Amino acid sequence: MWISSSRQKTGIPFNVKLLDIPIQIIEKYRGCAKADYVFRIPTLTTISNALRKIATYCKIEKNVTYHMSRLSFVSQICLSLGVPIESVSRMLGHRDTRTTYK
Repeated sequence: MWISSSRQKTGIPFNVKLLDIPIQIIEKYRGCAKADYVFRIPTLTTISNALRKIATYCKIEKNVTYHMSRLSFVSQICLSLGVPIESVSRMLGHRDTRTTYK
């Protein structure tokens, strides 16, 4: 089973092979979301509110944004664990690795 689509912003096509555990999650939540989605898609406001709550809980006084969470994912998780910059760039939907590494 595969997820095949195109990035919304860049139009770059992508394919993701689903392994056993993701397939089990999809089956468990089938029918919970609208249209062809597996999960309900939160709005940017919902995400921002959740990030603020997490920041407060962690005693982070800086204004935390969705964009900052993407950058943290890249630097703290992917690159620090040796994921190639080309792979990270593709996961983020960037056309060029220079965009990813800024």
